[in-house]
Amino acid sequence: MIDFSMLPDTPTGFHKLLLSVLIYTMLSLWSIIAILGHLVALHIVHNTQWETKYPKIKPLINYFKTTNYIYLAIEVIILISMYVFIIGVCIKILYFD
Repeated sequence: MIDFSMLPDTPTGFHKLLLSVLIYTMLSLWSIIAILGHLVALHIVHNTQWETKYPKIKPLINYFKTTNYIYLAIEVIILISMYVFIIGVCIKILYFD
């Protein structure tokens, strides 16, 4: 059980910074999981013969192939921008504070 009485009533700037870094790292972990999920799904679609085995779902598989590359690119851009932001904040705190 978590004891919330140990937490301060008013968080300091350092607590807010730690919370924001925690949130960004959780979002980056979510992005990594999504990227790996997209890559695994694309690998399964490319290496199985579902298009010949089930010709009715061929348009759906083709749509999946094209949209997944777009989603994958967006996820990679989001992941890189989050890491650049985290690195920038840490450099600001270390060297310019």
